[in-house]
Amino acid sequence: MASEEAARIDRWLVYHEWINGAETADIIARLEVSRGKDAPHPSTVYRFVQELEKETFAFDRRQQSRPGMDPEKIWAVEEAVEEHKSASLRMLSILSGINRRAVTIAINDYLHLKRIHSKWIPHELSNQNKSDRVRLAGEMLKILKQRAKFNYAGIITGDETWVSYQNEYDWTWGEKGSSRQEKARLTIASKKVMISVFFSVDGMLVIDALPNGQTINSAYFVSKILSPLDKYFKTIAKPHFPIYVHYDNAAPHRAKHTVDFLSRSCLTGMPHPPYSPDVAPCDFSLFGSLKQKLKGQTFHSHHDALKAVQQVLCSLTAQDRINIFRSWEERLERLSDSDGGYL
Repeated sequence: MASEEAARIDRWLVYHEWINGAETADIIARLEVSRGKDAPHPSTVYRFVQELEKETFAFDRRQQSRPGMDPEKIWAVEEAVEEHKSASLRMLSILSGINRRAVTIAINDYLHLKRIHSKWIPHELSNQNKSDRVRLAGEMLKILKQRAKFNYAGIITGDETWVSYQNEYDWTWGEKGSSRQEKARLTIASKKVMISVFFSVDGMLVIDALPNGQTINSAYFVSKILSPLDKYFKTIAKPHFPIYVHYDNAAPHRAKHTVDFLSRSCLTGMPHPPYSPDVAPCDFSLFGSLKQKLKGQTFHSHHDALKAVQQVLCSLTAQDRINIFRSWEERLERLSDSDGGYL
């Protein structure tokens, strides 16, 4: 019984020092002075501090919560949060005049708050944009459902993306306590190549690297993307249904030259909602997977980058591609049943 009482005292003393901002080494030293030969072993103090930081701390086996906190401190933290909803813990400590650890306890145990991170969206959608997204998602969904029984045969989708010459990992091994390494964002001056990819459930149909000094305009898009697709499907057995080609609403895709070419080809343009990468298979699936697999690789030319991209994309199985199309169909279903906001 005496040992349980001593352990409870030790826990209370550690908590008192910790809540007032003392470091673990200082807590150990102060307990050695105040408790003498009855002071807990340093490893015990470290364990208590870890429990406090992980919020698993209890004062004895029967008690599973911390002692009551001064209501005035809780109100001070709540007031600071109300006035500065994006303030850091450090800033809340300054604003409320309460140490950071007490602020953490007030937020977690009494106010029951958590950080809610902002969701990145490609565009601030108007009501008309949302209405168009729902309507066009329904049109796209109808096409996909008609072809789903044939494993989405006769539907091609694609887009363009930048691939950097330098594809570093987002992390590295380091000693505990090491600071995070800084990594610069990809800039206009960074060496990179624009890759165009168009594929169907049957395989990768076009993988193109834009030459240095050129830009993707309607003439390039037609000659390097649409024309090869048109020739390919004209050489195989005449299909019994339209060949749909899907891409977003970028300027080269909507230009008159592009539209005129489609009208003379065996391809049929598939609709796409405005500002909607969340229902474009390359954006919500293919390109993210591609760039993850390129991590750690460095390229010295467009040819090297294109070869690596081809190797990754051509390694996808038929089932992988079917899964992308199924995910596409599922996303369109969700969008067509929604208010038009981003998924």
